[in-house]
Amino acid sequence: MILNYSILAAALVTAVFATTNAYADSDSVGDLSIRTTFKFSEGNEDVNSFKVFTQNSGYKWGQTPTFQLWGGVGADKEILYKTAEMSYERRGMAHDSDYDEFDVDISVAHNAKILRKLAYTDCRITDYFVTTLHDNDETFSGKTKFVYADVFEFECGGYRIIPTSKLNQNNGQALKS
Repeated sequence: MILNYSILAAALVTAVFATTNAYADSDSVGDLSIRTTFKFSEGNEDVNSFKVFTQNSGYKWGQTPTFQLWGGVGADKEILYKTAEMSYERRGMAHDSDYDEFDVDISVAHNAKILRKLAYTDCRITDYFVTTLHDNDETFSGKTKFVYADVFEFECGGYRIIPTSKLNQNNGQALKS
């Protein structure tokens, strides 16, 4: 399921990407940020430039977990880009390479405190494209900027919500102040 492009484009450009720094720690209401860790066989990759996360399915019993991530094109996704390229080249073939399945942790955080964490297992990229987002006349008149955004869609074999009681245990001292 792809989100309504025109509504999403306006929201991303005006509310999220209007700053000149697409990699700002937080540019959302409540100073929240999305932190994503991809766990590839090649190694882990932390990506903090995703600004939109949508879980499309997986909460209901028996559903295959799927989700989307949107964010500015950038250098913080080196292994993810490599995985997308390999998935594209191997589409329709048997899945048996090191790039086929990986795990993904998605956290919503406020400063150092993680508020929600979703753990996906045995994931693969089912769609990837780059799109240009704009705020209609505002962008073309120079009031806002064009955004070149990565859009990734994933399908996973498993999904779990990490209980809030298990979050922030490693940095509990820092959170008490």
